[in-house]
Amino acid sequence: MLSRIRGFMLPLLVYSSTAVALTWPVATNMSSLVVGGRRSDVWNSLWSLWWVEGRLASAEFPLHTDLLNHPAGGLLLVADPFNCFLGAPLVALLGPVVTYNLLVLAHLLFAALAAHALGKALGGSGWLSGFGFGLSAIVISNAHNGASEALAVGTIPLAGLLMLRALNHKGLSSQLLAAAALFLCSLAGWYGTVAAWLLLVSIILAGFPPFPRLHCLERLLPVALLAFAATAPLALATRSLAKSPEGLVEIKGKEDLTRLRRTIGPADPRIFFVPGDFRSPDFQHLEGSPGDYAHLAYLGYGLLAIALAGAVFRRTNSAPQSSTGNGRRKPHATEKLRYSRDESSILARAALPKPALWLAALLSLTLAMGPTLVKDGFPLDLAGLALPLPYMLLEKLPGFDTLSLLYRLSVLAVLSIALLADSSSTLLFKGRMPHTVLALLLIIVEARLVSPARGLPALTEVPHSLAMETLRGAQTGAVLNLPVATNNSYLYEQVIHEKPLAAGLNTGANRAAFQVLAALRHMARNDLGMDEFLDTARSTGVRYIVVHRGRLVADAFLPALRVLKNRFPILAEDDLVRVYFLW
Repeated sequence: MLSRIRGFMLPLLVYSSTAVALTWPVATNMSSLVVGGRRSDVWNSLWSLWWVEGRLASAEFPLHTDLLNHPAGGLLLVADPFNCFLGAPLVALLGPVVTYNLLVLAHLLFAALAAHALGKALGGSGWLSGFGFGLSAIVISNAHNGASEALAVGTIPLAGLLMLRALNHKGLSSQLLAAAALFLCSLAGWYGTVAAWLLLVSIILAGFPPFPRLHCLERLLPVALLAFAATAPLALATRSLAKSPEGLVEIKGKEDLTRLRRTIGPADPRIFFVPGDFRSPDFQHLEGSPGDYAHLAYLGYGLLAIALAGAVFRRTNSAPQSSTGNGRRKPHATEKLRYSRDESSILARAALPKPALWLAALLSLTLAMGPTLVKDGFPLDLAGLALPLPYMLLEKLPGFDTLSLLYRLSVLAVLSIALLADSSSTLLFKGRMPHTVLALLLIIVEARLVSPARGLPALTEVPHSLAMETLRGAQTGAVLNLPVATNNSYLYEQVIHEKPLAAGLNTGANRAAFQVLAALRHMARNDLGMDEFLDTARSTGVRYIVVHRGRLVADAFLPALRVLKNRFPILAEDDLVRVYFLW
């Protein structure tokens, strides 16, 4: 028992330090810095943490909000219920910013630890799979993009580990644990769910030596049925809520999803192999760019080289088949090997072929490229036609038709290559520590100096506005933000001032906001008096207009801005915003 604890403590310490180093200096500024780009989904994630905790504290299930789309409100299913519920107790104690940073650190740690454990179970040292996956471009870019719903990728290697346990141990308990891990993937995110199921299908189709295909089918088919029985109701409920006409999530129509799956959502195949600062799509130069996102899925040449070398070594050094007296093939000794914890069997386990992982990587990369081949965020045009890909056959199936950021499916390929490289290193180096350390250093150097994720994740300073705090203590009333833009930082400002917004989750203004702005323009033309304007403002509930300094206001709203400056009092102002009081 003590040896197992010691064996766990070293990876825990190493990967914890790595997560802190990756996000440094967040650990020393937990409340003033946040992991994620300035124009990313991090503000949505912070808002979701705050809102869900507030609803739970009020003993209400978080499905409807009056804080957005004022005065009507609407139905809202947050993108990441898993982390929101997980983090709710911490939000109550520490606030959303500190909680979010802790969640990022925890998920970076867990992803590396789970991959380490799975790599060790497959005959590797664990370190190449742990660092290869934990430092991978896709894991780091998920944190950079502020997409908390994509952070829990550690559930995928956890599911793989428990699938191996189900293969190795008879009894219902091991199958229930594997099914529970698959269900956990569905709670953590639908892209991770698809990745975990692809791994299960790959093991059944290709087998997992020393277990033949029939054994894999017999042991994992009940796991699949149990997991499906648990996941299907959750998927149906999520789909129903997302499609509700009262929903506040804007990207939910078939046309929107179809467009995303053919533009910025799928993986340009170059992102798997091109190192350096390569981006496709490059959101910094994309017309109408929505933010500072980085869609990365670099596989790593170091990991690929070691994985391929191991595959060649296994093939060229495989033992010749021998026959028994009755003409039947005598099984090789390793074919009877079980996945025990006996350290003496590590090299034998590493020598076993792993076709399921290669198949999983191939399926993952193929589906990640979407229904048509894309380049730089646009369909690749070949003689006037888009090149169709296999995802087109799945596109209309339930579940697959609601996915848009398909590049995230490549997370399974990244994990598979890391696991293959880990077991191959044990086979190639015969457990020699200097060789393993050298390979590990190669992987780390490539990840931090060559990978497109070098220098990521970005860190963003959390805005601190005294004017927003003054607004929090003001009379009840809705807030209209200028400029009118899809700016997710407005959501974080609501965390401070706690007033309803005349805006949606992904839109800068709603119908009520535009009514007030139109009335202000009429005032600028002297077509509307102050009393008539106030009647309009009161009817919509919009009481405050927050003008953000240093941001361009569209020409159409400049007359309204001039009226505000000339005819309405200022409630509060600071270096960031000026708050006007309408009534």
